Amino acid sequence: MLVSAKNLGAILSAILTLQTPERIEAQDIPTEMAVIIERDDEAWRKCGLSLDSIEGATKSSLRFNRIAYTEDKSKPFVWIAVTTLPDGLYCTSNISITIERFDKWPKPDGTFHSGSFVYCSTNTLLTGTDHGSRVLATIRSQIDTCLGKISTVKYGSLDRIIDQMAGEDARAKLSE
Repeated sequence: MLVSAKNLGAILSAILTLQTPERIEAQDIPTEMAVIIERDDEAWRKCGLSLDSIEGATKSSLRFNRIAYTEDKSKPFVWIAVTTLPDGLYCTSNISITIERFDKWPKPDGTFHSGSFVYCSTNTLLTGTDHGSRVLATIRSQIDTCLGKISTVKYGSLDRIIDQMAGEDARAKLSE
């Protein structure tokens, strides 16, 4: 059985009501973060990069934004993935930056859902010479941009809202 237009309107109205800022908990901008850097390979070195230089650029950006560095991976973290392809004089890199934290929220039966909460994510493709310094500048810039996009209001996902309204099996009933 499909949801009638009247019932769908009521569900959407309830969702919009639940998403007003007065009813949603505030999402704090992280005050400390861990750093996770994916990969460290010979291609980096051929293009003027190293694990230390990427970590340094990342920590520099965190300090600039008044965010403390921590080794605690249970805290929010900056995940940096730089995939580099050297080609003679030129290098090409895809720079992926994600700021996220592991998350869990209660189910109606008292157990928990788990996953990750992504604050923001960016990807940049660079190619050319003088590559290492350009990648490091892009990392700093993209972290700054990403942090600037973090909202101080946390909007619940549709699944969370439906769980709160009618219990976990409500999603199945919407499409029956």
